[in-house]
Amino acid sequence: MEPGTTMFNAHARGEIMLPSEEEAAALYDITQELCEKMGYPAYEVSNHAKGGAACGHNLTYWRGGDYAGIGPGSHGRLTMDGKTYAVRQVKAPALWLKRVAVNGHGTQEEELLAPEARAEELVIMGLRLSEGLDKARFARLAGRSLSEVISPTATERLISDGYLCQTSSYLTTTAKGRLALNTVLRELLA
Repeated sequence: MEPGTTMFNAHARGEIMLPSEEEAAALYDITQELCEKMGYPAYEVSNHAKGGAACGHNLTYWRGGDYAGIGPGSHGRLTMDGKTYAVRQVKAPALWLKRVAVNGHGTQEEELLAPEARAEELVIMGLRLSEGLDKARFARLAGRSLSEVISPTATERLISDGYLCQTSSYLTTTAKGRLALNTVLRELLA
């Protein structure tokens, strides 16, 4: 939960309880089963859609494409001259409007992503997708092969333990791997 939100504050006051990890995993599994049964397969860890109806905007950022963040608190990724920038807008609407009036934009920060950070971001986002991480797209966007970025030892172990699948074109998390995605990513990127 994000500090300062209504939910965070209610939790801090003891007004709402979060499920245990085991309960959260069980709820996740039930959600996957029900959505699949109703014709809404998962196309990403936490998103489902009928065939052909996946959110194009979300697919753009999970696949490492450029997107503009317009409006207070928004984020974007822009590639110019082969370099990717993380762009963040001012969060507070009134301040954002003032900055737009004065500067012509409400951008608070433009950060040039180091090649290593960009490569890690592509792994983190791509493995959220049910289709997995497209190795050719990764190489084109990161400027290096996937095997140069992730641990080969961890990859083989995670495949043999049933968390990942690999073809010549894709590295994909299994259902078991999506449930433990943070751990899988930590091991791959160690």
